[in-house]
Amino acid sequence: METTLYKLLNNNEELINLIGENRIFPIFATDLKQCALEYEYRDLKSGIVNQSQFSINIIWNDYDFILNVKSLLNEILIDKLNTQYKELNGYKFNIMLSGGSSPLYRDDLKVYQINLNYIVKWIKI
Repeated sequence: METTLYKLLNNNEELINLIGENRIFPIFATDLKQCALEYEYRDLKSGIVNQSQFSINIIWNDYDFILNVKSLLNEILIDKLNTQYKELNGYKFNIMLSGGSSPLYRDDLKVYQINLNYIVKWIKI
């Protein structure tokens, strides 16, 4: 499922046009010359319907820019009604925003950071 979520973001033309190619990193980013997305994936529950957490940090020095990225990520990942399951790469899944952090400024790196946490309910088909 983790690879499917990565592909969903990395193959979204609008997102890649906004942040650039190869700007989505697992766990942490070492290159902050432009906007970076750091993601972390955790399985929470398994069974007939599995549940996982998908967290994304948006990092860049332009506050308004990361707010635009945040909005686009929510459009890509979240079904407005939270009732429809998407199908991709042998999975059916539904994603809901479960929280995150308020924006913070990282003085050590001179960048802003927003964290988003999503809950993913999924089944392998």
